[in-house]
Amino acid sequence: MMPKPTHSSENYPYNSRYADTVQYNSETDEPFIALLAPYSNIRLTPPRLDDTNEILPLMNIPETESKTNENAMVHMSNTDGDVGFLDLAPLRHIREVAPPDGTETFLGYIGLIRESAFCEIKDQETRAAMVNANMNLPPGDPDIVWTFGGRYYLRPTHHGRGIMTAAIKTMIDLWATPHMNAHRFYAATFPENIGSQKVFLKNGFEIVDRVVGAVQFPESKGGHIKDSIILHIEFENQNQAEENSFEYLSANVVLSSTRDNGVRFDLSELIGRSFIISNFDRKYPFEKYVRIELLFLEFETCSEEIVAYGCGFGFAATSDEVGGKGAMKKQNQ
Repeated sequence: MMPKPTHSSENYPYNSRYADTVQYNSETDEPFIALLAPYSNIRLTPPRLDDTNEILPLMNIPETESKTNENAMVHMSNTDGDVGFLDLAPLRHIREVAPPDGTETFLGYIGLIRESAFCEIKDQETRAAMVNANMNLPPGDPDIVWTFGGRYYLRPTHHGRGIMTAAIKTMIDLWATPHMNAHRFYAATFPENIGSQKVFLKNGFEIVDRVVGAVQFPESKGGHIKDSIILHIEFENQNQAEENSFEYLSANVVLSSTRDNGVRFDLSELIGRSFIISNFDRKYPFEKYVRIELLFLEFETCSEEIVAYGCGFGFAATSDEVGGKGAMKKQNQ
């Protein structure tokens, strides 16, 4: 179950196929996607010219990128009929919206492009053929391999909050799968970048290879060679992609007592709705549908005070425990 943006269909400036996920910011005259709860104050937006100073020190942006983004906006704004699948993710800059005046802060970006390396394929001829085939598949083809590569960044001041994990999930669930028909995703990190690996592992990716000497830095950056960790996730069809997606439980802490006394959560907004309850780190698969029917659920077996919620926490509760006593496990961020 995905959040429904609130807007008037009469004033919605984009094609109706985007109405369930893409909202319109009238102040900036641009589309955006709000991250899944509890990060709904953080948005994926198009790039802006004033982002340049933030990005250039971090990454080389192809000159063609602004043009392809412009074409994407034209595509989305075509309100006649079904416009079909896009071949890129134009809403890729991450911004935080601060109350009460809605001031926006650029936090980072998330790039999703066609895989053009396949460095885990050792034979050069086979690799070249794979790259050629992937680059020439028509938009919307489910066999296209998409990659986050190294095209993602978050301000260090916002590390450790689960924001990038939620941004990757939002990109896959609310944009890439429904609007690009993307079913196959790759990612690459350096071996020492454990944080990035965890971001993808929490989103269901698996480590498939460590490629020795995959990255050759230019002399201007030291000329050294580094290995690359390759991760991927693949859905056979749309239904499997939807099943992989689960809604974060946004439970506000209303009463908090430490350690053995447990924590009480206000779940009033969630009463009567079904959720998939998941062990978020996926090391021990645990998924059940449960029904939330009470105002409060109490969890006794907390080893420490819980001061956060949502991404990074999994509710270990079976259906017969709903309305009674259950357990809440803290997962790794």
